[in-house]
Amino acid sequence: MKNLLATLHDCDPGMLPALAEIWSVDSRSLSHDELIRQLQRAMLDPAQAESAWDKLDEPARTALQLLVSSAQGRMKVGQFERFYGEIRKLGRAQIKREQAHLQGQSLAETLYYRGFIGEGFDKVDDRLIGFIYVPTDLIEALPLHKTSFGELAADAAPIEEELPRIGLVDDVDEVIKADTSIVDDMTTLLALLQAEARAVEGARFVAAAAESIKPQLLRSSDTRLAFMLGVGLSAELIARQDDKAHPSRNQARAWLESSRAEQIRALARAWLESQSYRDMWHIPGLYPEDSGWSYDAAAARKAVMELLADLLPEQGWVSINDLIEIIKEFEPDFQRLDGDYDQWYIRNDAGEYLSGFESWDAVEGSLIEFYIVGPMHWLGLVDIGEDVLRLTAYGRAFLEFSEWPQLQESTTRITVRNDGQLLASRRVNRFERFQLARFARCTGAADP
Repeated sequence: MKNLLATLHDCDPGMLPALAEIWSVDSRSLSHDELIRQLQRAMLDPAQAESAWDKLDEPARTALQLLVSSAQGRMKVGQFERFYGEIRKLGRAQIKREQAHLQGQSLAETLYYRGFIGEGFDKVDDRLIGFIYVPTDLIEALPLHKTSFGELAADAAPIEEELPRIGLVDDVDEVIKADTSIVDDMTTLLALLQAEARAVEGARFVAAAAESIKPQLLRSSDTRLAFMLGVGLSAELIARQDDKAHPSRNQARAWLESSRAEQIRALARAWLESQSYRDMWHIPGLYPEDSGWSYDAAAARKAVMELLADLLPEQGWVSINDLIEIIKEFEPDFQRLDGDYDQWYIRNDAGEYLSGFESWDAVEGSLIEFYIVGPMHWLGLVDIGEDVLRLTAYGRAFLEFSEWPQLQESTTRITVRNDGQLLASRRVNRFERFQLARFARCTGAADP
């Protein structure tokens, strides 16, 4: 991050008299630039730095030591303020009136108005993120070894927290094994849209269209149907024109002619990369409002998948709640990179806004659970049970534990009954089944 001179130039001029008082600099008759130079000289003097350090209480010194030892010597503003309190941006008169440099309303505020920490911005994944840091040259002047932790070297390596190993669960109830029925239902959906384009509104089919589609599917929940529409659009299997959905002819044919394993792979990849399908808008009990706040669905999804790749064993059942708790402790800001939990507008069933880090379980925790029991299960990536999950062969490949499965398929032909009905099982070639929509009407779904 920045050195002390740059930090002093960036800070509010109203802070400088308070810093001069803390660091024993006579600010009378000094110009703005001269005062900054005198402060820089005083703050980088080892003796004065040690004197200012000794006036801090032990929690404040510990906070500085941990901040310096963090990755790149910095923490996101939201993360630091969760640990050590909010930093109010005060003017000169308010600093003097409240004596924020002597005893701020929070530990973070005291450190800020005494000049030990600064606030800056850096670009992370094309977004500007606010960070709290100790100026680089001030680190060298501070006696960081003088903490309750004992004689820590001033040049100690940054602390790198390792994700813990998650334990296996032996007793599992209510197991629901994953399947690849989404391939068959996507084929059916494309066939139905081929026969008649269906009306969509926002991220869903309109109610009448959804009710006409669901009886033809093997798995007929509204949430799964919305997922199929979103993934179909993202995979370019479905096109949208004049608020109606219809198949994308070339892309749909290529997908329909692929093997079942490759079809699952294409749908899983489309979900992982999708910006148009916003998972959080489909979680029961959450009602996000489109009011200008930034939400990167793909970035959040990829961040959680990377965490799952680090945390999940290749074999065996693990607790979903344990998994969520580990992510909350070690990577809570996976979808809010700035660590700000007050800018998003999300209501619950009671109409209450879920803001602040105290709502993490209701928002982020629910999102992680939805990824697992929703899209990942629908795509055949995980088996699930009561508060548990287990990776399948497809799931292990999706998280890059193994190569993508190449399974042999046994196919059957369409059966013609005496009454003129055609029976097309899941083992019928998907493109041939899709072609039936040109001259036949689907009357129902079964799982032979």
